Amino acid sequence: MKRFILVVFVCLLVFLFSVNVQALELYVDSAPNVYGSPDWADWWEETKEDVASGMFTNLRTGSYPGTNLIHPYDEIAYSTGDLGKRLHWIYWVENTTVDELSGDFEVKLVGDWQGDEFTQDWGSNALILNSPTAGWAEPLSWEDYTYDGKSGVIGSLGFAWWAHDNYANPLDTDGNYYNETDQADIDALSNSVFQNQTFATGMVRQRDSDWEVSSLRVNVVPEPTTYLLFGTGLLGLIGFGRKRFLRT
Repeated sequence: MKRFILVVFVCLLVFLFSVNVQALELYVDSAPNVYGSPDWADWWEETKEDVASGMFTNLRTGSYPGTNLIHPYDEIAYSTGDLGKRLHWIYWVENTTVDELSGDFEVKLVGDWQGDEFTQDWGSNALILNSPTAGWAEPLSWEDYTYDGKSGVIGSLGFAWWAHDNYANPLDTDGNYYNETDQADIDALSNSVFQNQTFATGMVRQRDSDWEVSSLRVNVVPEPTTYLLFGTGLLGLIGFGRKRFLRT
């Protein structure tokens, strides 16, 4: 009898632990530029509904929907035209509130450039070398959310490289690097990303007795010439401009 009670108790602990782990869900998409795009609000509302209902597909508005692959265009923003796109990792923690999570929930971004891993130091707003303890911070803007009978906390963590006028000729003409950005500048930054970046990862962690970390990585596809080299037997190994992180 005692053995039976012990087995039931262990099974209950495993079940409760599993529920705790599964309560936090993490997704990713290439979203309209939150800094001014008229498409952002609609994207965010639709995203929240689909995440809460379990209908969201990763990178559904990116270059490779339903995969973990991105093109540099999926993470390049700018201050002209349609304002470009940004990667956004969306987190959903069901059956809790912002007040309950405050102090026990943090986010982090990690990416590579020329073989080194970097993260964001939110205090100085600068990139620093990544380490297990670096780059963690509580979200600045997250919200209690209810949809179709489900309630929880939802927010996003965003990143983009920011293209400016001086990535390619003609250079800026008025001392403002951001008001004349054209396709040549965007393409030049895209080529640089192809050559220097291989991945970006969004991370969240939630504390009960210990920190429980969840992460979701996306990989930059090799540029087309790499496929050609690979096809001829020559392996080309290709896999962050200005960057803007958003802790929301």
